Amino acid sequence: MIVKVYFETIKGSYAEEIATFNDEEYFDACYPILEKIAEKHGYILTESLIEENEDEDILSEGDFSQLEEQKYHVEENEDD
Repeated sequence: MIVKVYFETIKGSYAEEIATFNDEEYFDACYPILEKIAEKHGYILTESLIEENEDEDILSEGDFSQLEEQKYHVEENEDD
């Protein structure tokens, strides 16, 4: 799981990504100091958890074109 960490204004009008962790264990170890730094600068610490396979679900334009081409070939062969 990927953890993205942000410093965010208390009202939530602004957030800046300040770190990305590839392992929750490392994030947990750094959390106390990151929280202190955020508070020192008037921010709150927020995080976003991303399952590693979520990124794999996103298709680029090139991937989409390849899928359309494969679909065309499959439909063409079904007519035989």
